[in-house]
Amino acid sequence: MFAINKSVFLLLFFYLILNACNSSESSDNQTNLLSKDSLEQATEGEEFKLPKINNANVKKILTDFGKNNPETLVILSTKFGDIKIRLYKETPLHRANFLQLVKRGYYEGTVFHRVVKDLIIQGGNLDDPIIKRRKNEVGIYEIPAEFNVAQFYHKRGALASPRRDEGNPDKKSDAYEFYIVQGTPLQAAVVQALGMQSNITYSPAQMQMYTQVGGLPHLDGKYTVFGEVIEGLEIVDSIASVEVDKSDDWPFQDVVISMKAVRE
Repeated sequence: MFAINKSVFLLLFFYLILNACNSSESSDNQTNLLSKDSLEQATEGEEFKLPKINNANVKKILTDFGKNNPETLVILSTKFGDIKIRLYKETPLHRANFLQLVKRGYYEGTVFHRVVKDLIIQGGNLDDPIIKRRKNEVGIYEIPAEFNVAQFYHKRGALASPRRDEGNPDKKSDAYEFYIVQGTPLQAAVVQALGMQSNITYSPAQMQMYTQVGGLPHLDGKYTVFGEVIEGLEIVDSIASVEVDKSDDWPFQDVVISMKAVRE
């Protein structure tokens, strides 16, 4: 009984940490470790004729973009190697949003700004004038939640969107930030207890994944999962093992990101 309570406590503790760091305001307060030159040299991506996105037009623009851009594979490159990600067609708004940012070159030269070993690696936002300019060109908006816990959950390798917690009852996702789950195996009783807290009944396959492979079930139903790593989990592990500043989980040495969409 003690082991179960201790595990739940640790998971909930890390959950509170994740929530505290998910908002854009929190990320914007980070000190940018990238040089201006390294960002200016990054590829700016394709020319886009999309109107600026806002909360009023986000669904239409992303839906139309998704219809004309069917790619579901993205290669995320770092100094440790490549991570191959599959985006879910069943989360069309999140897929289209991530894809259009990749094609624009938004992520080029950004870094994993938050790394928590055994939990997540997170990127997509920097307090840098060039990144702020890129955001301004795309627009300021959030993405409607697309929960589908029966299919897509926070297993090891899951790709998901953080969000702001206050004043966000619909749990809309941050448009720019993303995280990849590292996770570790959990006791079955812990997974079941966390599922009960979130009114989720896990399938045998999901239970097997969480208990034998790993993940973060306490995040299910709270943040939208919209893809997964299909190659390169060892690269995720390498990034998750870098030395970080314990005050903000920012790596002491930049893990710079480059991304491209590929066709199957």
